[in-house]
Amino acid sequence: MFSILLLDDNEKRIRQFSDSFNQHADIRLYIASSDSILKSFLLEEEFDLILADARCQFLDVLTMIPSVYDHVKLQNIPYLLCSIEKDIQIIEKAYQLGIHEYIVVPTSLNELLLRIRFHIKQSHKLKASLNKNERLASVITTDPLTKISNRMHLQTILRQALKEYPRYKKYFSLIYMRISDMPKINSIFGFTDGDKLLYDTAQFVSATIRKSDIVTRWGGGDFIIFAPNTRARDAQELTKKIDVKIKEKALLSSFNVRYSYGISEVKDGDDINIIFKRVQKALENSMANHMTNYVVI
Repeated sequence: MFSILLLDDNEKRIRQFSDSFNQHADIRLYIASSDSILKSFLLEEEFDLILADARCQFLDVLTMIPSVYDHVKLQNIPYLLCSIEKDIQIIEKAYQLGIHEYIVVPTSLNELLLRIRFHIKQSHKLKASLNKNERLASVITTDPLTKISNRMHLQTILRQALKEYPRYKKYFSLIYMRISDMPKINSIFGFTDGDKLLYDTAQFVSATIRKSDIVTRWGGGDFIIFAPNTRARDAQELTKKIDVKIKEKALLSSFNVRYSYGISEVKDGDDINIIFKRVQKALENSMANHMTNYVVI
């Protein structure tokens, strides 16, 4: 079963479409003859294809194309436009706006159904392929224990950020975070509780940082936060916020978990090795300094 959204306000054509499509048990036809009906459908229904008739009296289906595609439920689904117009400029505009096929009428309803089925089949194949690629990408870039980004993902992001920095001066900062007593915690409580602490820490930090930030498990009890468009002083404030909140949360209630942080912003001449060495040095200084648990270099 697949669903077609018909945009048309001509009663005669609507009856013709309905009579023809109702003969096919695998088709469910929804008819939007006004903007208000269209909006109500978009709140409740999912569609496999949009079919619009350009001969509408009140609906400007050509102008509606961009706004229709802006709706998340209608992105990437086929949009077919029927018209008696053969003007090449209108056809060119329709394709520029994103339609998948411009059908010059009259054409038989059987032929139209063949075209509809073809586009839906191709759309489903594309969707399945994209979903498969997304799942594969997620597996490759996600740490299996903590379910956040892994080292490879961060390195990919960082290479791109370092490539853009010299030209656009798009500053960013790294926050190197370590659960300082991770070996001791594993020894006292066992690896099951240790793994749970890693997972809880990762999820808590992910929920605490800004939407634009990315937290990555670097390995062991180490995490690195990539903070785009952020200078070191702002990264320091973000670090304070994380540290205060995570201590309040007390993720391991029977043990006072200590977290240490190193902070550094991108500088001219940086490559991955240089910036990592600098932020790692900041972390080491933090761990050696018992007066503060975060250091900026």
